[in-house]
Amino acid sequence: MIPSGWKGFNSPFLPITLAFIAGIWVGDGIPMAISLASLGVILSLLLVLCRQNKKVGKLLGLALLFTLGALLIHLKLHPTLSPHHIAKIPERKERVLVGTIYRPPQKRGGKVVVYLLVEKIYEGDIFGPSTGKVRITIRDPSLKLRYGYRVRLSAKLYRPRNFRNPGSFDYEGYLRRRGY
Repeated sequence: MIPSGWKGFNSPFLPITLAFIAGIWVGDGIPMAISLASLGVILSLLLVLCRQNKKVGKLLGLALLFTLGALLIHLKLHPTLSPHHIAKIPERKERVLVGTIYRPPQKRGGKVVVYLLVEKIYEGDIFGPSTGKVRITIRDPSLKLRYGYRVRLSAKLYRPRNFRNPGSFDYEGYLRRRGY
């Protein structure tokens, strides 16, 4: 028996949420240029056609949310880096880094893990400005390093690697999403 005044189950946020989630789900497989172009086309169609037909306007709104989800996940997974970003420097060559410790160092076993916000990089006598975050492991636990210290150290830079084991933890992607 339905009580009087009952108009049925109406959930307006369900299609909106599902469209956005679907965009996030397939967004990494869609190139960013296609996402941007389709976002512009759908937005312009929505502005023109939404006053004429409400059903078409609702469908275009859902398509707009789908495209927006795809664009946002693509921007999160593949951020644009500045020309001086630390990730663009060739690895496995010793360099002198200057930067600030932006997180408290962590002691792990006989090592100390330091999180450095890089400001400059020296290669020989030449230095250049740099940006980015670096996670550095120091083998000497007796060093007294603290949050906020400005340090200058010599290090070899290595990119994080996955174990290439299907279904295992994506360490490389995890660090990339956190900005390292």
